[in-house]
Amino acid sequence: MRRPRRRLATLALLAAAFLIGCAPDNPEALIASAKEYLAKNDRNAAVIQLKNALQKNPDLAEARFLLGKALLENGDVAAAEKELTKASELRYPYDQVAPVLARAILARGDAKKVIGDFGKVEVTSQPSKADLQTTLGAAYLATGNLEAARGAFDAALLAVPDHAPALVGHRDTALAAG
Repeated sequence: MRRPRRRLATLALLAAAFLIGCAPDNPEALIASAKEYLAKNDRNAAVIQLKNALQKNPDLAEARFLLGKALLENGDVAAAEKELTKASELRYPYDQVAPVLARAILARGDAKKVIGDFGKVEVTSQPSKADLQTTLGAAYLATGNLEAARGAFDAALLAVPDHAPALVGHRDTALAAG
């Protein structure tokens, strides 16, 4: 009689351990996993992990930002813009959100909105400034304002010398000017 009870108790402990091992990860672990996937350039796997994290806690600003960035890189512009806007509303650092959100809006084809919403925005980090100014330069170029485009690309190069996208923007501006 004692052996069946011991076996049952052992099986119950094993089953509990198995269930604990299969328990869903916490949101922070899912975000960390997504960052690892992003470092390996596996955006699809990162998107899945980030969506799982947001199912557990929809107010994770970092997850919203990373998801928006990954979606933009995957070409899902509308979803990226939505997630980046939510990240901004959840107070994710604007220095990081602004350049990526501006790119998403420009990718959607709304150069005037980029200029209106980001033309006067000041970001503090030099890489963010170069990124944002390059996007503004492309928006000005798209609207035919070559002088403003040149100025934005110059500002990007002041922030980060040899910033490749800004150099390409200067070339495109020169080509547009004839």
